[in-house]
Amino acid sequence: MSEPMRTPDDVLATMAVQRAAGWPDWHPEDYCHRCGGRNASWHVDSDRFNAAMGPPTLHRWNGIICPGCFVELHEAATGLTATWTLSPDTPFRRRVTEEPADDRG
Repeated sequence: MSEPMRTPDDVLATMAVQRAAGWPDWHPEDYCHRCGGRNASWHVDSDRFNAAMGPPTLHRWNGIICPGCFVELHEAATGLTATWTLSPDTPFRRRVTEEPADDRG
């Protein structure tokens, strides 16, 4: 059974406790550290990320934000509006673990 949806205020209030305890109940990237919303697995080139967040030494929110917060910060920092594309990862493939049959007779 999946965890019930948390409100962003609940997430943000609980985040410091989770961090101090070593994240026993959540993975640190499960939620956006800016808005408290659920966070999908995503990435963007570091030059775009740093354009939105500033240099790595100045990254707020532990550098963990959701795509929506990233777009908002990027547009505010750069003045650029853009359409961002989400795409699925390449499908997983099963590893071949058996040796091929020897058909030499």
